[in-house]
Amino acid sequence: MSTSTPSSRERPNAVATGHELASDTVGTVAAAVRALAFWLTIPLPAVLLVTLVSGIVASAPLAVAGLVGLNVACAVVGRNHSPEA
Repeated sequence: MSTSTPSSRERPNAVATGHELASDTVGTVAAAVRALAFWLTIPLPAVLLVTLVSGIVASAPLAVAGLVGLNVACAVVGRNHSPEA
């Protein structure tokens, strides 16, 4: 006998597939954020050095403190990124 509505057996599979899709999406986004943070950690010290040499530290100390904080945050978030993976 055929019906147009899905049976109760089919719905858990659809829910499971939705959870798997959400889990995969979250994993992909997390990996992209981790990679971005890893690669931003590399040039940020050079940017900080330029701000120290050019004297921006005296005119915008909060901006420099923000860059230092961003560098630390990127180092923490990107620490588990593996460029080979």
